[in-house]
Amino acid sequence: MGFFTSVDMTDVQRLRVVEDSKRRSGLSDLIGRCGGYRGPLYNEHYSKNILFRIYVHLTDLAVWINYITMIAAAMKSQSVLEFAMVGFPISAESLSLFLSYYSGYKNAEMTEVLLGFDDCFDDDPYPQHLEMEIRKSADYYHHFSRSLLWLQVFTMQIYCFLFPVTNELMHDFFRPRALPLPSLYPCDWKESRSCFIMIIFIHFLGATYVNWKIIGFGEVFFSMVSRQVALFRHLNHNLNQILTSVHVSTDGTVIYRVDKEIDHIYIKSALRKWIKHHQNVMTQYDRLQTLYSWPLFVHFGLVSGALCCSAYATSDETLDFDANLLCGGFLVGQMLELFYLCRMGDWITIETNELTLALTGSYTFVLDRIESQMLRIILSRVHRPSVMRAVGLYPLNTSTLKMLIQSTYSYYTMLKKVNRG
Repeated sequence: MGFFTSVDMTDVQRLRVVEDSKRRSGLSDLIGRCGGYRGPLYNEHYSKNILFRIYVHLTDLAVWINYITMIAAAMKSQSVLEFAMVGFPISAESLSLFLSYYSGYKNAEMTEVLLGFDDCFDDDPYPQHLEMEIRKSADYYHHFSRSLLWLQVFTMQIYCFLFPVTNELMHDFFRPRALPLPSLYPCDWKESRSCFIMIIFIHFLGATYVNWKIIGFGEVFFSMVSRQVALFRHLNHNLNQILTSVHVSTDGTVIYRVDKEIDHIYIKSALRKWIKHHQNVMTQYDRLQTLYSWPLFVHFGLVSGALCCSAYATSDETLDFDANLLCGGFLVGQMLELFYLCRMGDWITIETNELTLALTGSYTFVLDRIESQMLRIILSRVHRPSVMRAVGLYPLNTSTLKMLIQSTYSYYTMLKKVNRG
């Protein structure tokens, strides 16, 4: 009896630690949970909740049904426009399924990485400053996921559900009955209203969960990058506190906090501790990059395909206004999502570059020989900026975003030429 009680208490304590880390990182409970997303939000508590597990599998089933029926429609497409109209949801569904199952497979590792941020400063002399940096970093990305929900999820819901249902209730007032997205089903939706409503509902579920899962994945990534940035900023702060512990007055007199011997003992001890903390932070950064390397690579590839197809569909003059609204909103949302991802990579690089700013206002010339050697070792490490890469090929920065936009435009012009030919 006591054994099972201890195990249960361990699970409860771990759950509380995970929930506390999520809360401090700025992660929303609703975005991941409502989207049926797997990851640190899909922890031990939810995995034991049978209703939540059923809900997650049902959301995956909705994505799979849309995925299969749209692939079948793409194989039967008669024009480049039809292929483009079904191409961008297929790309989004492929990405959604990959990120969902990847997160489920890497759930334990993602949770450990999330918890690992709290272990980098085990004996931190300034814990209040670290918590302040965590809050500031969490506030930075707070609106990212909310804006993507409006541009991608709600726009798709309006187009895939509200427009066709309103048109059906008004007896084809706006246009003849038509599916919002090309898909192939065994029933005749043109003749059967029940079949048409069923397909519209399936499209509505797909429009909801496809992008919601992608946004849930992105929010966890944003939160982890923000925690990493908070660690870099805290390293900068701590190093500056060490190097400014000794002051020089205007007349050139060295001013010590206690006395010369005690202050130099403190500086040596603090520098050794800083080097250990820096090593912990860089190890955590390597774990983060390894975890997200392949997902970012797949994300860039599939989103480029979705951008190409949606851009082509939007530029077609024969497309209806509501379809243009859908593709335009989806296009802006995808571009904004790529910008957020690349900007987070820029953020890490900027913060690692600014570690050298810890020397600002310090009097390093009063350090003794051993302290100067330790400082040179520190500077040799921090002078190498950290650049997050996807599979070691694509750096996560705005230059990569520019390259992706150029590649997307090249694919777009190629489709235009094929269509004209």
